[in-house]
Amino acid sequence: MKNSKKNHGGPDRVSDGFSLVRGKSVEDAFAELIEYIVQFDPIELLCNLSLTYLRHDVERFVGADDVSNRWVVRTELIAGILLTRRYISNHKPRFTGAELTKLERLIIQYEDLVFSELSNENQLGHDSVNEILRLVQIHSHCVRGIAYPHQYNKITHETYSPHDVWFKWNLGFTIEEAIALANSCVEQYNLRINQEKVASKTYAVDVVKNLDMNENDKRQLEQSLRLERFFGRANEYLGFSVDDIARASGLPKSVCNNILQRLSQPFGYRNPSFMDTYENSMSALWDFSTLNERPFLRHDNKYWILLPATIKEALMSTFYFDLMKDTCYRPQFEKTRGKWLEEKTATCLKRVFGEKSVHLNPFYPNGHEMADVLVMFEESVLIIQCKSKGLTFAASRGNSLEELRKSLELAVKSAYQQGDAARRYLLNQRCFTLHVGNKQVKNGIDRSQIRRVYLVVVTATRLHFFATSWASVNAEFRLFQDGDYPWALSVTDLEALSEILSNPVDFIHYMDRRIQSDRVGRIFYADEMDFLATYLSQGLCLEDTGRFGLAGMSRTIDEYMYFKHTLKRSVNKPSAPEPEGFREFVDGISHCPDPFRSDVAFAVLDLGEVFRVTFMDAVNRTIECTKRDGRVHCSPTQIVGKTSVLAFVSMNANGNHRTLYNRILAHASWIGYEGKFSQICTIGWDLATDNAVDSVCVLADGAVK
Repeated sequence: MKNSKKNHGGPDRVSDGFSLVRGKSVEDAFAELIEYIVQFDPIELLCNLSLTYLRHDVERFVGADDVSNRWVVRTELIAGILLTRRYISNHKPRFTGAELTKLERLIIQYEDLVFSELSNENQLGHDSVNEILRLVQIHSHCVRGIAYPHQYNKITHETYSPHDVWFKWNLGFTIEEAIALANSCVEQYNLRINQEKVASKTYAVDVVKNLDMNENDKRQLEQSLRLERFFGRANEYLGFSVDDIARASGLPKSVCNNILQRLSQPFGYRNPSFMDTYENSMSALWDFSTLNERPFLRHDNKYWILLPATIKEALMSTFYFDLMKDTCYRPQFEKTRGKWLEEKTATCLKRVFGEKSVHLNPFYPNGHEMADVLVMFEESVLIIQCKSKGLTFAASRGNSLEELRKSLELAVKSAYQQGDAARRYLLNQRCFTLHVGNKQVKNGIDRSQIRRVYLVVVTATRLHFFATSWASVNAEFRLFQDGDYPWALSVTDLEALSEILSNPVDFIHYMDRRIQSDRVGRIFYADEMDFLATYLSQGLCLEDTGRFGLAGMSRTIDEYMYFKHTLKRSVNKPSAPEPEGFREFVDGISHCPDPFRSDVAFAVLDLGEVFRVTFMDAVNRTIECTKRDGRVHCSPTQIVGKTSVLAFVSMNANGNHRTLYNRILAHASWIGYEGKFSQICTIGWDLATDNAVDSVCVLADGAVK
């Protein structure tokens, strides 16, 4: 089973010890690979690949850069080549370690030649269109997975369970029955592997124990016999009958038959929409894999799991196409799925901002919907549009620029335009009322109190690297106004983010930095979790970051998700390095009664790791001085960025908030008089209270906020 959310095996990889063969064409390398693998029994070959590369100790976290993840992609390629051909019984008798070494050399040779061809500057020149398509192709080959393992079954159930009547009538099973069968098959797959390991060892020990050999020779023979049996019988003990599956799952045999009929494929099967897959040497690496549609192999009344890691994802995605093909039922399915996405998004945001700040389907006074979800928290407003449409297969594989353009327009452009209209409405009203359902939940909202408005697009599926590189592709696709990019992310990433950044100030600060990163103008070959991990580890200042500088940064996030949700262990959430008292200090700012406290919290969060320590040391020294003499003390001014500053004032205000506020306002004015700063944030502490922070003040361009 795949541990991390994604698999990388991209062009920056090492060549696994094999050198690129010079002078050989991609076509020749592909033909050589096919000619070699079709000699062997395909079931035995694929089972051996699975046992060799794709199994691991469940207690060990497997990161995105692990070699086994490269072999998920490679096994998918080999399976695609073999499954699209008829089964031939006349094969070489056994696939052994020597053959495996040659196969590894051939597939790496083919990969390297493809990526070398894609990177050929003489062919691509400086054409931005070809550059974008090339990166899409590389991404579609190297990256697998749109969610963490624990998210798949839950989302599959939430998406399809409202349509159980349709499932039962058209497919002969419910979605819960399909999930139960798939889970039990994977459990049986792992159980049989473990049982065979024991049986193979027992067999080998029994054979050699009475032989007249020295102990060293016995050990070598025992190991050889054990491995020969373990791998040699793989296609036998990894194959399931319907009766086996019915017993393991507890489902009726008729239901198991229906599920397996839908989720399995025989040799020679091709999806009608992709009849020429695995024939073109330059596109085979990212061709449509029927294992994403039908993850079980069916042959001679038995079934095999070829890629256990793909089963959950296949369940989540494959039934979508069944429902969409039913033209009569399709409108109901699309409506239900869209509503689920909106409610799921609202649930994730309520985890961060609370029930009262998150509003589902607010509407204008004229009754038209304003947004799918609206968040109003302190001085910040989040306008969220949800889109259940993602990239089509042709777009996600870089087959057509026009297809890519249309997919992105459907997925984000219309959402951006709807969100922009809502933003203009909010910002052009001096005072407005927010409507939700039959209630006016917020009356007389003062426009002047809105400091920041963010446009957010939440999608049902991933958008490749586009969601993290809008500035670099907007010149070609013209999806947004230049420099005005929404924060676009999948609902699975939003769920993970809301778990890790559950503090609203942290969440908004991260979102603010993420949107700024989209204006950098570079293609970041990374996903949302790479950005989150970068934010936690070192902030999110990306002005000097290279194109691929963030890829693979998400290990800390992936590891946390695996140990907490898959292994059910108690683990600490990933967090930014913070000196003692820093978190309480930020929380104290967030709970101050003064306006624009988020601006002050953002300025504090903008401090790097070293400056956070320096700042907190100054704050603590200043407080200690006031505790000793009861007088007013000020910390040294801390510069944040180029034109923004932070200052801290401690005094005994006897619990009078106005006295403290006037004092920090005067201090901010003095700093503004001494130097030219675009923003001055002052923070006040009162000896008479038990709070970490009691008041904040912001001056921007000489004016009090």
